[in-house]
Amino acid sequence: MKKATAVLVVLVAAAGGCANYITTSELASRLDGRVQTDGVPHRATVIGAGHEIRVESGTSVVFIDGRPIILHQPARLENGTLKVSDEIFRFIPPAPPRIGVIPPLPTPTPTPPLPMRYQINHVVIDPGHGGENLGADYAGIREKTINLDIAMKLADELRKQGMQVTLTRTDDSFVSLDQRSEVANAAQADLFVAIHANAARNRTASGIEIFYLAESFTHASQYYDDVTRAAELNTKNLLSPGPADEGKIPPPVSPAQLAQWRRQSYELAQYIEDAMVTKLSAQSRGIKPQRYMVLKSTCSPAVLVEVGFLSNFTERSRLADPGYRTRVALALADGILSYRQAYELTHPSARQP
Repeated sequence: MKKATAVLVVLVAAAGGCANYITTSELASRLDGRVQTDGVPHRATVIGAGHEIRVESGTSVVFIDGRPIILHQPARLENGTLKVSDEIFRFIPPAPPRIGVIPPLPTPTPTPPLPMRYQINHVVIDPGHGGENLGADYAGIREKTINLDIAMKLADELRKQGMQVTLTRTDDSFVSLDQRSEVANAAQADLFVAIHANAARNRTASGIEIFYLAESFTHASQYYDDVTRAAELNTKNLLSPGPADEGKIPPPVSPAQLAQWRRQSYELAQYIEDAMVTKLSAQSRGIKPQRYMVLKSTCSPAVLVEVGFLSNFTERSRLADPGYRTRVALALADGILSYRQAYELTHPSARQP
């Protein structure tokens, strides 16, 4: 499996040390460059001396030429002015000295394509809810039970097709939202599929829905986009390197990588939607962007599938039938496998020998 690789630099502060702060404008001036903003005061990009430096208030992670660097002190916003620790200069490669006649700039070379996970072999399946978290519960039909049964059947089918599968839970146990993403990240999953059953006050509401992560959103009063997500994910993965039995620190991610995974998530959702509509004669309520936690914190293409409404008598009756749940699992598997096949046609190097 081809993976994007990067180097993560971690600073160890000297005891009793105290960082000095400079504004992003001062940083740009030192680099004979400029500050580029998108109208959001807590985020800025400094461009100068041949480098691009992304700074975000509230996080110790900065990106220098797309490479995540963890500083001792987080950037901060003071009276509307964004500041960063001056230790950042330790990690900015110096510009070449100007001696004599400045040689002409070399002919620009095309930017290499973004590294991609070509082979799609490992799927993490997340049966929603579990344990004391029942999910929707109608007429004794509990969502947590429906989700787990479909997930187990889906895992069996994908394994029959030669894929590696990890489940975030295999029994009626409680798994936190953070832990679900940590399982996927530690496994460096190629795809993440969360399975849920829907519910609504309107008992006539019906159909399937598929969600992928929105491009930007606000969660817990914090604004998120690809830049802020990358900074948060890299910090979280460093401090919490996955489940105790794994102990793996996922490779750093970049904003560009997150944007790519979002596009792939939407494409995966399209294949799953088509398979479920075709094989189950299901009505689709659409593919929609959302800010769900398991999607926000997962470092791979990720979707959340609502397989039907437990609040709807007809769909609840179907989902209560083990035979229908098998059909749901087979439809999900067909969508995932069809996506993989289409992806391999686009990327021949992904094909198995």
